[in-house]
Amino acid sequence: MGSYVVLVSLMVSFTFAEVGIMRAKVGSRVVLSLGENVTKWMRVKDDGTKETVRYCGRRKTGPGCDQFINVKRKATAVPKSKVQVFPNGTLVFKKIRGSDGGTYYSPQSKPKVRGLS
Repeated sequence: MGSYVVLVSLMVSFTFAEVGIMRAKVGSRVVLSLGENVTKWMRVKDDGTKETVRYCGRRKTGPGCDQFINVKRKATAVPKSKVQVFPNGTLVFKKIRGSDGGTYYSPQSKPKVRGLS
């Protein structure tokens, strides 16, 4: 029996908020989408760590572009997550890891998500 990770994604607009909970098998490909005009993603991992990744342009790689950055330390998040952000707002995990569990949202969504309780 394989291991699973739980991801929570939030979609927020002026008139409604949508919360989606996804359970994914570790090692599988996972796609998250918050709609158009999202180029920056944030996540709050299960341990409370805040991390960010963004769309940097075609074929650009490196910390912050295809790897999450720890917001507090301003350094590549450990353990690394190999992801890709597309200009249409889609976040793709090539192989999800157990350490990728957490809450995912975009600070570009209005109103901004402050947290969950």
